[in-house]
Amino acid sequence: MLYLDLAVKTFVYVDGFNLYFSVLQAEVTVRTPRLRWPDLRGLLRSYGSVFGQGAALEEIHFFTAIPSFRQRRDPVAVHGHEAYLQALEASDVHLHVAAFKRKSSTCPHCGKRIERHEEKETDVALGVTAMELLHLGACDTLVFVSGDTDFAPALRTAKRLFPATRLCVAFPHACFNAELQQLADFSFRIRGARYVQHQLSDPVELADGRRLRRPPGW
Repeated sequence: MLYLDLAVKTFVYVDGFNLYFSVLQAEVTVRTPRLRWPDLRGLLRSYGSVFGQGAALEEIHFFTAIPSFRQRRDPVAVHGHEAYLQALEASDVHLHVAAFKRKSSTCPHCGKRIERHEEKETDVALGVTAMELLHLGACDTLVFVSGDTDFAPALRTAKRLFPATRLCVAFPHACFNAELQQLADFSFRIRGARYVQHQLSDPVELADGRRLRRPPGW
C-alpha cells in the first residue's frame, strides 16, 4: 500500500455488482447480517490516509443495473436494489444505471435452448466515463472500486494516455485481483468489518423531503 503526501482531487468509480457480491461475502465472513446498505462516502473517507493528507474526495460514481427480470420471482430483491440506489443518490453519489438483457443459447449437452439474463453496458460505461474524466483533466487520482479483471484494459489505456494521473484500485472484501494490482499505481483492500462500520442511516431523507426506509434484509 502506497501512501501519498500530496493534496489530490480524487474521483471514485464503483463497480456496483462487484461491491454487492463482496458485501454478501462479508455478511458470511464477519457473521453480520444486513450489510447491503453501505455508506460509500463514509467508507471511502475511512481510507483517507491512503489518498494523502488534504486529499479531496470530489465525486463518487456508481455503475450498476437493476435486475428487473427478477420482479416476479423475487420482488423484494428488486425493491432492495432500487431503494439502495435512491439512498446513494441522496448521499450525493452519481448513478449510472444500465440494464440486463436476455440472452438465448443452446446447451451443448442436451441441445435445449437456455434463457438467461446478462448485465450489459456497465463495464463499458465505466471505462468510457473514466476516459472522459481523464481527458478533461478533472482529477489527480482516479480510484476503481472493483476486483474484476474486465477493467484491466481501461487501466492500461489510462496509464498510457494519462501518465500524470495516479490510478488506484480499491479491492472490495474478498475480491482481490493480482493483475489489477500490478496495473495500478497503488491499491488497498476494503475490509469486511468496514462495511459494518459504514452503513447509511435508516431512514434516509431524500431530496424531496420523503424518508426512505431500509428494506427488510438489507
